[in-house]
Amino acid sequence: MLDQYKMFDAVERFSRTERIATQIKKCLAVELTEFIRTFDEGMLTITNVVLSSDRKQAKVYLSFYGTKKDSQLVIDAINDNAYRFQSLLSSSLKLKRTPVLSFFKTQPL
Repeated sequence: MLDQYKMFDAVERFSRTERIATQIKKCLAVELTEFIRTFDEGMLTITNVVLSSDRKQAKVYLSFYGTKKDSQLVIDAINDNAYRFQSLLSSSLKLKRTPVLSFFKTQPL
């Protein structure tokens, strides 16, 4: 009888903020891949999404591989189009408020 409730324990370990960050990561992955394809050749990876405690702002960390241009130029172009990605998020996620997106380059370890 106790085994059937174990799946509920696993769900409760993740906070709502972490689940929203995961959904943002999934939604942005497709859109950013299409954007980078038109902008430059290379690969883009979303390494992390950090939401503020009130969930009004989201910092999205990106890493690049095989880009011919400087990655900071690509980050600037993505930040210039952040409103586009935010509107796509608002249509795909059912949230009261869609977080304002800011994109950053992942720092090497």
